[in-house]
Amino acid sequence: MTTTPARVPQEERSRAMRQRLLEATVECLVEAGFSGTSTTLVSQRAGVSRGAQLHHFPTKNDLVLAAVEHLTEVRGAELAAAAAQLPRG
Repeated sequence: MTTTPARVPQEERSRAMRQRLLEATVECLVEAGFSGTSTTLVSQRAGVSRGAQLHHFPTKNDLVLAAVEHLTEVRGAELAAAAAQLPRG
């Protein structure tokens, strides 16, 4: 008997795609700077179609702003976790 894999809900697939796009954007910004980062380069690096990238982030500015916000949230969580490990008093 064969089993069919459970279908991943659309919301989860969308969240994963946005995550890949944001991480790829940060990588591109680090390597090439703002002027060297393009939406085409980001979509290629993230392994998503250009149309999918444009669906989530219609402009380069939208993409970069979201990536900076994403990075701020990630680094903030890392800082909070490290601060929680510090001795009290």
